Amino acid sequence: SVFLLMEWAYTGSNMKSKHEVQRLVDNVICAPNFKSEDLRNFNITRETARLDATDVANAERQSVDGWYHASIHIPSPKERTKYGSERDAPHFR
Repeated sequence: SVFLLMEWAYTGSNMKSKHEVQRLVDNVICAPNFKSEDLRNFNITRETARLDATDVANAERQSVDGWYHASIHIPSPKERTKYGSERDAPHFR
């Protein structure tokens, strides 16, 4: 396994730094929920398309500058006024 990893690290793209290879091992391969059998039929093109489809679904809420747009309600209680709950306080919209 170590040989295969090192061979991969030193072949192909030269964009794989030692830090990135270590991160792959620590955060992916050695992750407690990592299952190599999940990669048996892995296809990068298919998985990239799935991620892109998720991005398209989220694009409605995201503008070109990367910010997400959503409606929120912020409780804004008045000073020296008691409310039964946060829900009862006036909300800024």
